[in-house]
Amino acid sequence: MRINRVKPQFQFSIQGHQEGLHQNETMKEALHLLRAREVESLRTKTVSVSAFSSLLGDPIQTAGGEMNVQVATKVDEGNKRLIVTIGTPIITIEY
Repeated sequence: MRINRVKPQFQFSIQGHQEGLHQNETMKEALHLLRAREVESLRTKTVSVSAFSSLLGDPIQTAGGEMNVQVATKVDEGNKRLIVTIGTPIITIEY
């Protein structure tokens, strides 16, 4: 793409799980690793944070400002684990 002077755009969603149910700690760690600052969030049983990271691609505009990554955590009570989903610029899979 660069040879043809086309600026690449990355869009992905990735999901995994971890043992333990520490939603707030996991969210803080994910945002820290991405060097992302929170733009807006929804904090219910599922925690979803829209953020901006200079490590990632072009942002999209939301009511809260520019964002280019979403991180969500959800407790899987039946299996006693935390489901973690990350997407850029937004999560495009079920979480």
